[in-house]
Amino acid sequence: VDMLAGINVAHLFHLQAQASQCPWNPDTQLLTIGFATPVENMPDWLQFLTLPNPVRWQLIVLKGLLTHGASARSIGVCLVPLASVALITFVCAVFMFKRRME
Repeated sequence: VDMLAGINVAHLFHLQAQASQCPWNPDTQLLTIGFATPVENMPDWLQFLTLPNPVRWQLIVLKGLLTHGASARSIGVCLVPLASVALITFVCAVFMFKRRME
């Protein structure tokens, strides 16, 4: 998923300086995944903004597996947002690649 997001960012911006200022670059994502600050402690509006961040869902799965012995059902709940973000990102990347090749 992160690689597909990188492909989309690379397509939108032609300079590395422009891409680094993109709000969805990995540096910005790391601040909102809940690693340093738990998502539950964030304001409601910021929690809403972290929903499309795939790293947030990956971290929830890892924490569940490593600390709570999470079941397949609780992991499956987190895989739905991951799969939807992956599908949307893949479709966008293919569309932009085809448009650039024409």
